[in-house]
Amino acid sequence: MLILLWPLLTGLALGFVLGLTVGLRLALKRSPRRKVVALAAPSRLVKVSQAAEILGVHPNTVRRWQKQGVLKAVRVGLRRDRRFVRSEVEELMKERR
Repeated sequence: MLILLWPLLTGLALGFVLGLTVGLRLALKRSPRRKVVALAAPSRLVKVSQAAEILGVHPNTVRRWQKQGVLKAVRVGLRRDRRFVRSEVEELMKERR
């Protein structure tokens, strides 16, 4: 009985594996390729929480200022996290005083 079902089982397994690889290729084709641009050294970049601590505000305020154009952010990584240039954050802190 198993001998009779073997071609069917191997065909299903092969179809499953091929389906996964085709699906993966389509997902990779759909994902946008982004260029990596080095604007500042990583040691000069600060996270949202660090910028908020320097400025004495809540992290959501820093995010809002970035959206409004008050602060310029650099997006890094696959999650596109925000990073801010430390000198720009410190300059904004001096302006706010």
